[in-house]
Amino acid sequence: MKLLIISTPFTGHISPTFKLAESLKNMGHSVDYITTPKWSSAIEKAGAGITPHEECSKLSVMIKEAYKTALSVGSAYDGIIYDELFFLGKALGDMLKVPVVRYFPCAAINKEIMGQLLCGHGFMGIFRLRFVRRRWTDEICKEIAPSIKDWTEEVVNNAPEHNIVFVPEWFQPYIADFPFDRYHFVGPSVYDDGETEIPECIKNNEQPVIYVSLGTIDNSQLRFYRKCLKAFAGKNARFIISVGKRIDIVKLGKVPDNCSVYSYAPQKRILEYSDLFVTHGGMNSINEAMVNGVPMMVIPLSNDQPINAKRVEELGLGKRFKVNKLNVDQLWESITEILSDLQIKSSVRSAKERLNEKCGGEAAAKLLTSLLAQKDTLRNLSDK
Repeated sequence: MKLLIISTPFTGHISPTFKLAESLKNMGHSVDYITTPKWSSAIEKAGAGITPHEECSKLSVMIKEAYKTALSVGSAYDGIIYDELFFLGKALGDMLKVPVVRYFPCAAINKEIMGQLLCGHGFMGIFRLRFVRRRWTDEICKEIAPSIKDWTEEVVNNAPEHNIVFVPEWFQPYIADFPFDRYHFVGPSVYDDGETEIPECIKNNEQPVIYVSLGTIDNSQLRFYRKCLKAFAGKNARFIISVGKRIDIVKLGKVPDNCSVYSYAPQKRILEYSDLFVTHGGMNSINEAMVNGVPMMVIPLSNDQPINAKRVEELGLGKRFKVNKLNVDQLWESITEILSDLQIKSSVRSAKERLNEKCGGEAAAKLLTSLLAQKDTLRNLSDK
């Protein structure tokens, strides 16, 4: 079976698919991607090929370029798996007469969740006004899929027959709105990409290890990182802080001896050693924390992060805070409170045990193979 994955190039959207691609490859299927060239190396490591489209900074251009590229090559595939942000996926499948399956790297989206996203901060907030959504949609669709007037309504109201969701069903908000015959909650898909570099300071470390990272997009929080260094100085713990590539580490000032600051850190490996994760609450980060059994202090910044943070707290996996409401003393007090919370430790341990019973990427690969094989059988019967 020859399969095509269409993904936007954001880390949180593409990285859950790597284990899926690797699993499909191991099952004997051929897998190719349509995305930007910057992911070529990671895609090759997963055993897949890539038909890249032009690197660009605007999401509207990315979506249009991905559609044009898929239109030129897509008919050669037995199935297309597309990112929920690529809202043209269903229209593309209809045009090419190729079966499609949508995937959600985060919680699946219904009307209520979409409303919360549109009223929040970050990228989604720009679509709060309907006329903005319609103008942006028209800019993409007028020559491609003119029947689509509002991309957010397309995502919510025009779901394909099958949808893969890379979160467990017990994490999904409004679960009753997502029937299990159409929405398949396979759980986290954490890909081992061969990262081996682990900070020396956490090897054979006897102190609690606290890892701080605010993701890869809205992570330019210089003031917060300075608070962290001030709060952590002299404390009986080892702190690993990943500040991203846009922060000049020199501007943080003096770094305490028990803190290590990096522009990039191998998060999946560090979490294996961590006792607490201070996170922005992106779904990838939450999944990686749950798989490793790490309690969370969630400081949501934008998009779906407030929704995820609320769910983490509801499930007893950690606590949520507002970045601007935490002073230096509260920051350390909150960390010690979570570290000593026996109920949180129990909930996190239980979540880890449930999640490690299966891998989301492998489960998604088996599911896709079954679904597409059924479609192929039905198509052959109709041809006769």
